[in-house]
Amino acid sequence: FEQLYFRGTANGWQTVAMSLVANNTWQVSVSFDGQQDQRFKFDVNGDWSYNFGDNNSDGVVEQTGSDIYTDVVGDYIIELNDATMQYQIIAQ
Repeated sequence: FEQLYFRGTANGWQTVAMSLVANNTWQVSVSFDGQQDQRFKFDVNGDWSYNFGDNNSDGVVEQTGSDIYTDVVGDYIIELNDATMQYQIIAQ
């Protein structure tokens, strides 16, 4: 990817640019408040035309996959490897 955005309930589904921190590894810091049905997706172009979610809740995203639900509260790093398509929610 040339760019990648985090979008979810934590930020009103707005586009928040993720940073390429290593080869194929994108990260963004997100504050989760524990709201009901808290979820997110990854959006490549920022217009939903090329987005990724997780259909199987297995930590691997699929194109146009389901929203990724989480019940974490606090500050976390969301990480996606665009080679393996695996993501992590990492406590800060």
